[in-house]
Amino acid sequence: MKKNASSNDELRFSKNKQTRRKTYPLEERKKMVQTESDLQSTCEAYLQKTGWVKPGAISDAKGLVKGIYTHIPNQAFGGHMARASTAALKNLPDLLLFHPDGRAKMFELKSRSGKSMRGQRAFAKHIPVEEIKIFDDFAMSVEEWYLNI
Repeated sequence: MKKNASSNDELRFSKNKQTRRKTYPLEERKKMVQTESDLQSTCEAYLQKTGWVKPGAISDAKGLVKGIYTHIPNQAFGGHMARASTAALKNLPDLLLFHPDGRAKMFELKSRSGKSMRGQRAFAKHIPVEEIKIFDDFAMSVEEWYLNI
């Protein structure tokens, strides 16, 4: 039986709404995010909607603040910052989250086909960094870590 267009739209909407809580089959999850930039935007939007704030916005935060996060924009460094600053921040993970109890978690975001650079792998040998390629994995990891599961 063929579904009408409106029920397909509702199904798609409800699926997207559940993305943060439901785990989909790997093939379907691979289609959800195409680029690292898309993944970065999706992850930051999720953090903001769920009570995480950037350090510069902490004084303006309203309601419950789950913690603080920051993004290290390594790709943006070319030509826009002094070489010393670029070298000092190179190989740091993309997202750093700080829990109110003092714990920290670091995420390296990659596109579906993205691979870690040598310096990033060396960094991760000394400090735990979770590599994320799919948004669902990020949301689940943040919630489990936040609740200390």
